[in-house]
Amino acid sequence: MLSTTCHLSVHRTRLLSIAALLAAPLTVTAQDATPETEGNQLEEIVVTGTSLARASVDTPLAVTSFDEKRLSQLTASSQADILNSVPTIKAEGGGGEVAANVFIKGLPSGGQYQFTPLMYDGMPVFSSFGLNSSAFDVYFRNDLGIERLEFVRGGVSNLFGPGSVAGLINYISKTGSDTPERKVQLEVADENRVRGDFALSGPLSSDAGLYYALSGFYRTDDGPIKTGKTFFQSYLSTYKVGFDDTASPATESHPSRIDLCWNGVTDNANVIGDFTWTGWDYLGEAGIGRVDYTDDEDYVATGVEAGYPWLIAWCGDIDITGHRRPISYYREIVYGLRDTPYIAVHRPQFHGRPTAQTPWSWTDSVSSWSWDVPVGAPATVDVYSNAEEVELVLNGRSIDRVRVGTETAFLARFETTYEPGELVAVSYLAGREQARAVLRTADDAVRLVATCDRDAIDADDTDLAYVTVALRDDDGTLATHRDRPVTVQVSGPGVLAGLGSARPRTQEPFGGSRCTTFDGRALAIVRPTGPGEITVHVDADGCEPVTSTILAR
Repeated sequence: MLSTTCHLSVHRTRLLSIAALLAAPLTVTAQDATPETEGNQLEEIVVTGTSLARASVDTPLAVTSFDEKRLSQLTASSQADILNSVPTIKAEGGGGEVAANVFIKGLPSGGQYQFTPLMYDGMPVFSSFGLNSSAFDVYFRNDLGIERLEFVRGGVSNLFGPGSVAGLINYISKTGSDTPERKVQLEVADENRVRGDFALSGPLSSDAGLYYALSGFYRTDDGPIKTGKTFFQSYLSTYKVGFDDTASPATESHPSRIDLCWNGVTDNANVIGDFTWTGWDYLGEAGIGRVDYTDDEDYVATGVEAGYPWLIAWCGDIDITGHRRPISYYREIVYGLRDTPYIAVHRPQFHGRPTAQTPWSWTDSVSSWSWDVPVGAPATVDVYSNAEEVELVLNGRSIDRVRVGTETAFLARFETTYEPGELVAVSYLAGREQARAVLRTADDAVRLVATCDRDAIDADDTDLAYVTVALRDDDGTLATHRDRPVTVQVSGPGVLAGLGSARPRTQEPFGGSRCTTFDGRALAIVRPTGPGEITVHVDADGCEPVTSTILAR
């Protein structure tokens, strides 16, 4: 039997919804209710946030439930549209159909589903707590296969989901029954939007109590932005912002897609540049750019963000002490701003170990050929270059010469072994040398070097002096493999405002007078308290103490 219903909804678009229900027997509707059914209203059974299915009146929880009819009345184009109807929740769909930001009264949040995990039949869509690289609702969206939505808070509900401080959002699917159901829905709207939904369910074997339920949807539309490409192509082009011929920047790009994203900028005249996350590293969103070694005994998969003692995001082109990381040089080469090749060595002490990364991760590499590993230890070396070929040379011996450039995403990878001395990368264009980069091993005897960013600063609390502390050999080569604790003291009209390194995972405070260098460096910050000469004293085990003088005027 065919039943067709039509309704008009005013919600930014003119929406025509056609639902076709194809079922052999009809289900009972309110109009068909017999006297026997009218007086027997069933109690709502809650299955979310509790170990037992129980009637809502017997549940020590606050429960909001939307059935299939109520969900269809919301005419939702995103999770935000649905969740805004739930008490205590304020949701905004800044990401469009997906990536809703859900806020709970009394719980300040950075957005997404930070305190209210999205669940499907009681299973978290994501198993991690907090903000994620990809929003929960990217992986689940409402369709005709949903029986009801339950939002449960209070009681012990926070034990049933990751980070469910404010409650659980649980979509409960249809499970099928002895009565076959076949439903099709067509939606047509502005921007050439067409969406088709279907839901099928019924018995596979009634005797065995085995049933099936299948649902899904297909949607296509132009959207409010004219990109001239499919969504997938636009995504690879940094979700290219078009607005016809209006000048626009591309949106946030991830390190692993820098070359593809930059193609989206160069191929579209109206896209004026690429917005990357991020330029300067920062405290917070701890470890979103990290590389985990999954065979560590204490390794725990935590999703995008890392747990304590991770402090720094570790996704910046520049670390928190102001020094460029390898990803910065790679980006410079991809952008066509650098011809000199750049050498990045994967930390050889971790060679061959399994890793886990996030969308903001880059390789765990350093531009150094000074390592505390045995001679002959295997090492992976990356060379970034915009040339046609690049050759890696170790102590005068050619390791290999390979193709590079756009066809290899501007990166050539070599496998070699560690041997102290000189590592050289030579780039070639049309068979002729274009440029070269050199790394040299630091001597075992290292010394402290303290260098201030300026000789003079303003003698008030509006200015600061930044003193870089480094471990170098007599030739000035940075000893990245000789990290040690350093102690900093300040005398004269100034105070030590902060001390630390770029080490992203540390329990050392930034307010102390002692810290451990990271890859051979640390940074001291000095604040003047009046005019005069400020002296910064630095000492470390195995090194002669050094001083740096700053004039506050």
